[in-house]
Amino acid sequence: MNWQEQMKEISKKLQLEEKDDFSINTTGAVVNEKNPDGLFYNQFTEEEAKEFFKIFQDFSDTYNTQYIRNCTDKLYDELSELLNKMDGLGAEVMLYASRTIKGHIDGNVEVLNTLVDLTAKYLVSEQALKYIASGWEWPTQLKIVIEACGKTGYEDYISIMMDNYRRIVGLFPDVQIDLIRSYLNMILTSQSEKSVEYLIKIVRSSAFMNNPANYKLLTKPIMNSQFMKSEENLENFKKGVLLNSLSPEFKFEFNKRVNRESNVLFNGWDFGKKSPNTLSYFKGVKDTEVIKIGIDKFIENIDNIPQSSVKSQTYYTIGQKAALSNDEIYKAKARRFLRSELASNEDFTVGIKLGLLFVEVDSKDKKLLSYYMDQVFDLIISEDEYLGRETVAQFFRYRKDCFALFVNYLMNKIGETEDLNDIINYADLLKYMCDQYSNNFVNETHSVNNILELIKYIIATKLSRSIIRNCLDVIGILIEYSTVKSKAILLTLDSIKGTIENYSDYRIYIQEVNKLIQKADRVAPPM
Repeated sequence: MNWQEQMKEISKKLQLEEKDDFSINTTGAVVNEKNPDGLFYNQFTEEEAKEFFKIFQDFSDTYNTQYIRNCTDKLYDELSELLNKMDGLGAEVMLYASRTIKGHIDGNVEVLNTLVDLTAKYLVSEQALKYIASGWEWPTQLKIVIEACGKTGYEDYISIMMDNYRRIVGLFPDVQIDLIRSYLNMILTSQSEKSVEYLIKIVRSSAFMNNPANYKLLTKPIMNSQFMKSEENLENFKKGVLLNSLSPEFKFEFNKRVNRESNVLFNGWDFGKKSPNTLSYFKGVKDTEVIKIGIDKFIENIDNIPQSSVKSQTYYTIGQKAALSNDEIYKAKARRFLRSELASNEDFTVGIKLGLLFVEVDSKDKKLLSYYMDQVFDLIISEDEYLGRETVAQFFRYRKDCFALFVNYLMNKIGETEDLNDIINYADLLKYMCDQYSNNFVNETHSVNNILELIKYIIATKLSRSIIRNCLDVIGILIEYSTVKSKAILLTLDSIKGTIENYSDYRIYIQEVNKLIQKADRVAPPM
């Protein structure tokens, strides 16, 4: 039976209008004079065609969204049985017959995926695929075939569909975005060697660029896919897409989408001079897939980071992000990496231990957390531990609960010593941490009150010019940044004033205390 005869029989079943002239587009397929039939490459019998239509009709009659999995499982089994009888050569007529349930396919992804799976399994003829790609004009069936080619992973199949990309998406303005989505799904599923090349072709096409809404199709799974992890692919994608010929509206939407979620992925991970920028971006990432990629990248390149402060912060950021990912595999990966580094890289012990805190210590276990942080604080007590102090100061911005533990730690350390040099060192450390932490003092009453108590305790224990200087500087920071009512600050200043008035060597600071009292009284909210 040639294709015209097949079409007459099928048209009767579908109650389509018949035409005598099959050279014009009455069926939804374009006649290709170079091919023997133009519509179907493989032959099939009238009985086989009718069986396909009966299966789809039965599916439509029993379709129930509440039991959709049962319906699609039955559909899959019945179609598979018939396709096996045809030695796998019935995919074309199956797809054509599926027009009878077009609404169900377009309206339910389970139905679509069922037919995609079957097509991927039974569309075994490259020539049949060429007939479909170059001649068919039924968008729903074309979506099925496009996504099925991605599932097969066959480069030749994918290439055929990409060769016909402009024809297919150009035919249907009303459903163009759906067809483009299917093409992107094909690329994402196949992860072929040419995925980036195909992606550039799609994004650079007029069909894509002429509709700024298409930027929404560049989803996180695509931007964070395996083939986009390659630095070469990223650079090729960047060069291939972000050209001046793109419309301003599209460039705005494209950049907003890509840069918001995958800025570093898109522009490349720089672990050289720009590693501070890379780390700064990574600290703000919340998307789980980007976090995983970032962890892998930083672990791989940790020894390439030239700045010691950035490298130290990177260690605790790896732990923090691994915990944030809620992925046990990545938590374990971070834990193994940090444990290995702890044993071999003592220069960065502080950063590494802070990273381990995120993946080994439950923040709800206050006793264990305090014990763990005390070990870290012991490491930065030394006056020459500049790198460790800077790392902890940056860490406090993300863990305010640990800053409160630090204040308590200093209180305990001062209570354990009468050595003036020790207390001078503690006061200097307090001033440094408060200066680094200053922007976090807003609405943080507990820590501020504890700091004020600590200052009074320091002043009452030992005095020196350096101690007074640091304590007054800390109060100045609290006045400027905290929202604590003035009464607590004024009481602390009165205590300091009363103490230093008894020592002639320190009375030079009374004038500065008075200025701080005036400032605190002036900026404080109404009582």
